[in-house]
Amino acid sequence: MKKLPFALSCLVLLLAACKPIEFPGPGRSDFSADFGNGYILARTSGVYVVIAPQKGYSSDTEIIDTRVLECGYDARFIIAKRLNIKSIPEDKWGDALLNPPPDLIDYWIIETLERKRHGPLTQSEFQNECLRIGIPPEMQLRNIYDYRPKNEGA
Repeated sequence: MKKLPFALSCLVLLLAACKPIEFPGPGRSDFSADFGNGYILARTSGVYVVIAPQKGYSSDTEIIDTRVLECGYDARFIIAKRLNIKSIPEDKWGDALLNPPPDLIDYWIIETLERKRHGPLTQSEFQNECLRIGIPPEMQLRNIYDYRPKNEGA
């Protein structure tokens, strides 16, 4: 019985010497994207996806916090669709991300030059606010992963 752990250890070492073992450690899916005017989209976990100033922020900074699902931007505006995951029990986050409850979806706008934030908004309020402040109709909400930098050589 005592030889089994030693034998397994030898097998693991032998396999590791033949081919390195790759583990999907933290950070493999993390990314950030520059949205201009000092703002970034930052994904630091499956749940923590925010739009915030690149140089850090505090509780009174114009951010769109966890969990941004879709967004768009131009030189003046950032728009976002968000799942308000903070109101969901932690053990239900996975289900909520796969099938976001409509009553926990909200919309946001940041005027990046004025550092002014609008939200949370319902979809109808969001559409009206976009018209009111002059967001170009061609600016569309896109999946956050559309902004993930492409891996060179992959």
